[in-house]
Amino acid sequence: MAVKSKERSQKKPSSVNFIVKSLSGIPDGVEHEVWFHGLLPREDITLLLKEKGQFLVRQTEPMQGQGLKAVLSVFWLGKARHFIINKTSDGKVCIGKERFDNVDDLVRFHQTRKVPLTEGSGALLVTPVPKQDWELHHDQIQLGSLLGEGAFGGVYEGYMTLANGDRIKVAAKVHKGKEMSKTAIKEICKEARIMRRYEHKNIVKFHGVAIAMEPIMLIMELVDGGALDKYLEKKGAEISAIKKLNMCCDASCGLEYLHKNECIHRDLAARNCLLSNEIVKISDFGLSREMADREARYKIKDLKQRLPIRWLAPETLKDGSYSTKTDVYSFGVLMWEIFKNGAIPYAEMTVQEVNVYVKKGNRLPAPDMMPMVARDVMLKKCFSENPDKRVTMTEIRRSLEKTCRRSSSANKSKYDKSSKDFGLSKESKSVWENKMTPDISTN
Repeated sequence: MAVKSKERSQKKPSSVNFIVKSLSGIPDGVEHEVWFHGLLPREDITLLLKEKGQFLVRQTEPMQGQGLKAVLSVFWLGKARHFIINKTSDGKVCIGKERFDNVDDLVRFHQTRKVPLTEGSGALLVTPVPKQDWELHHDQIQLGSLLGEGAFGGVYEGYMTLANGDRIKVAAKVHKGKEMSKTAIKEICKEARIMRRYEHKNIVKFHGVAIAMEPIMLIMELVDGGALDKYLEKKGAEISAIKKLNMCCDASCGLEYLHKNECIHRDLAARNCLLSNEIVKISDFGLSREMADREARYKIKDLKQRLPIRWLAPETLKDGSYSTKTDVYSFGVLMWEIFKNGAIPYAEMTVQEVNVYVKKGNRLPAPDMMPMVARDVMLKKCFSENPDKRVTMTEIRRSLEKTCRRSSSANKSKYDKSSKDFGLSKESKSVWENKMTPDISTN
């Protein structure tokens, strides 16, 4: 299976200025109309249109290569119906026979006069569907410096102005590229659709998506500690095993929550976890999938797409299948990263070599400073060849929580007792004893 890895970038981020512009074919000012929903795709539209006569206007590319066109969507006769707003040679817009100077006039005419959009459909515009709380205006967002870059684009720190005038710090994931493809828009909105469902202390908070203009921005909470992998690279050697166990426990709580809410993350790794006030939060839902059945498997069709090979379960490498149990495997790799201070898994191998190595049944060895209970979770509960033999995240979370609670008590007792309790080797005991006190700093 030919696959590509998502490797960590060594390039230093820099600031970039964006020009916010209106979408093609939409007059200035329309983006602030209550019924205009920008580039929101059909998957989201069908969730908003529920009652007879509810309507909204959005932008989409009806067919590849046609460019963006305005579409009026209305709920009529039990389903959402979509009408392309055409532009005539003399600059007018229309759906049926009537011609209008702009989209605003078209909507106002059909809504106030109760004239059907077309004779054949009989569809009437009754009530506009307003923008949702998570649909943000671009003028609410002020971008600052670049925090990092990925395949999607850049992540910037910035400020968001709330409805009451208050400003809060946020992180903005900004799409890069001159033009938005229909596929790119759907993927961005899918990530937003997944994120807005969840609220948990170990999941990065979603504020909204700015989609009425370009560039599209995904707005999330700004965390103070940055990416977990970078934090571990800088300070991992100073962090005690207890603190690292707590990091694993945080991540297990977040992943358990996702699985209980029928979501497969598919890209769990230290680079996709953030640290906020010493709490690990799972982020980056670009590859995530929602599954109606927790036991269901998701299978990718394109086996040549860019994938995080070093974190993938053997069954994913073999046939492209994903499930909650592939997340469990990736969690085991995350544990390894935490106890190896953010090191890259299989750093001495190419991704092609990792692919072959893992499919042959080989696994990452337990780091020297990893307590016995954590080794047991990683090697026995996460890394089994047969996914059915891997335990659930609930069982892993319980094992780690029990250990973390015990570690807090052990921290108040003699160091030699705590090191014995955690099953550390004699060689690591002295190092453990020197690191029992809390020592994570955000300075």
